[in-house]
Amino acid sequence: MAQSPAAEMPDAPRPEPFAPHTAPAVLDDLRARLRATPWPDAPQDAGWSLGTDLTYLRELAAYWADGFDWPAQEAALARFPGDIGRPPRAWLERTANVVRVTEPARGGHFAPFEEPELYAQEVRAFFRPYRTEAMA
Repeated sequence: MAQSPAAEMPDAPRPEPFAPHTAPAVLDDLRARLRATPWPDAPQDAGWSLGTDLTYLRELAAYWADGFDWPAQEAALARFPGDIGRPPRAWLERTANVVRVTEPARGGHFAPFEEPELYAQEVRAFFRPYRTEAMA
């Protein structure tokens, strides 16, 4: 029986399981940069007429800095049926603390372009538990 090509190359890189994890120092840096954002001046009551509403954006940045649970989101995944890689959930659960997996009816690797409404529903559903009254 012939050996596999990998067996003939003992120093070749080996596949490693993917387990999303952002180092606490990276998250601390992100939070510090969000808190230190230099905000532009905006005319009073400009709202959305000049782009993003500055009050809303400041509240959103404050939420990302102090209210959003970044590590918990590393354990959530949407598995679109036409995606290139669809690991079985059991594999995911062996490498990460999976708290949410959804399997939309349609879409693939380019889900935002193929099924924009379905993708938007997924994003909204994903963030809904983290919305505050001020953001609603």
